[in-house]
Amino acid sequence: MNWFLSFADDYLRGKEVYPPARRILNFLFSASITSFLFEKFYFKYQWMDISDYKGILNFFIKGDFFIPFSIFIIVHFGLWIFSSALFSVTMTLKSSKVLKNIINYRFTKKEQKDVRKAAKLINKNRVIQLPTPLTEEAFMGVYEHIKRTVPPEQIAAFEAVLEQQKKHLENNFILIVKAIIVITLYFFTIKHFGVLLYSAVILILVSVLTVLWWLYLGLDVLPAAMRKFDSVVQEYLQLRQRFQNESASVQANTSVSSL
Repeated sequence: MNWFLSFADDYLRGKEVYPPARRILNFLFSASITSFLFEKFYFKYQWMDISDYKGILNFFIKGDFFIPFSIFIIVHFGLWIFSSALFSVTMTLKSSKVLKNIINYRFTKKEQKDVRKAAKLINKNRVIQLPTPLTEEAFMGVYEHIKRTVPPEQIAAFEAVLEQQKKHLENNFILIVKAIIVITLYFFTIKHFGVLLYSAVILILVSVLTVLWWLYLGLDVLPAAMRKFDSVVQEYLQLRQRFQNESASVQANTSVSSL
């Protein structure tokens, strides 16, 4: 379990340069949109010479900086609110449905037969030979072993790692939404951008966006699915034990009757 937590954390978090790079891209995207809006609604600006210290001082002291700064704040936090709301609303709608299905799930006799049939097919597979046949007893033995060897502290640590990775996925989702908006602006403002390049980039970004969304959904419902799995197995064990006791009782009564 510790190995899995370490692997998942390293894989999803990425290298140490990844969070700063994401923040730099986030800033550049907001600055690009700010530049576009400023020139659209005010005037086309020119960069001041670095040696023109008087012009730089006047820019800040007389308050000229406040207009682009205000646009930057509106763009930066406005897009963050929009992207976060888009992510939260769509995720909540889907996650609530999935969680409802998980909570209302019941392991029926038909599904029990299907599991047994699947186990028989796996055991008959000649391509991959299992070291031991896949049976209910083997499955229950693995379950009981995991139940005994995995303490609650590791489960809590696992859920904490999930929350961290969910935050990374959400931040990436927000950044890609902003990237799509910025690249669309580039497409309309840069003459040599090209339709083919724009289409390819947007297709890739939308695909990544979709993958991130589904990954987040999987991590979001995973703890509930694990708890539901545990409760279903416990319920199955109780029913199985009751059936065995009833069978033993019937056999005992039959033996007494025969005597």
